[in-house]
Amino acid sequence: MSARRIAGRLVLAGGLFFLVGCAAPAPRTAVEPIIQPQRADISAARVGIFAFRSPFDDRMVESHLAHQLHQFLLARRMARVVEVIPESFRDLDQAIDRARVLGFDVAVLGQVQEAFYGGSVSTSRATVELRVVDVIRRVTVWYLRARAEADNLPAMDFLVWRTYGVNAKVPMDLVRQLLEEMSERLTLSPDQAAPTALQAQSAGRPAQPPAGALNGASR
Repeated sequence: MSARRIAGRLVLAGGLFFLVGCAAPAPRTAVEPIIQPQRADISAARVGIFAFRSPFDDRMVESHLAHQLHQFLLARRMARVVEVIPESFRDLDQAIDRARVLGFDVAVLGQVQEAFYGGSVSTSRATVELRVVDVIRRVTVWYLRARAEADNLPAMDFLVWRTYGVNAKVPMDLVRQLLEEMSERLTLSPDQAAPTALQAQSAGRPAQPPAGALNGASR
């Protein structure tokens, strides 16, 4: 094989590597059901989504997260009425009382527990928790925790070609993806959700929210 042909193949391989290598790896996500219903049907309920709590300490961002979840749940027809409550919550009891005053049957409480941006040197991470509460009976119907990680792609320099690094995804992109996956889980029928519950139990995961989660309030 001639030297020119070998060089051509090297350049072609380098170009293909460059094209593939420049795409950042897809995020890794996992949604863990801590509490989920056996026979819950809230399709006829009025559902209110409070503004999220988060480490961003930005009311506009926290309200935006509630609106994003609102759009996902509307698309999946979670309930007869799904609305955003344009205020945050202090704790579980206060959220239940406030939702009842506003005429809701079910309240959704969301919290971003972790949001870390890895940039060009590390992995981005996000953790989100959602609690769905029957405010009439004052009991938790759903409790989900979801995590996402997204790696950066470092730059690489070879003799005949060079790849440029790609930063890891920003945490807000990860949170949005988690909210979409969590909304899908929240709208599963009990029959679909049951296998997931059995898998969680067989893995030895806790059946109640851990202390500190959403103020540690559990009912």
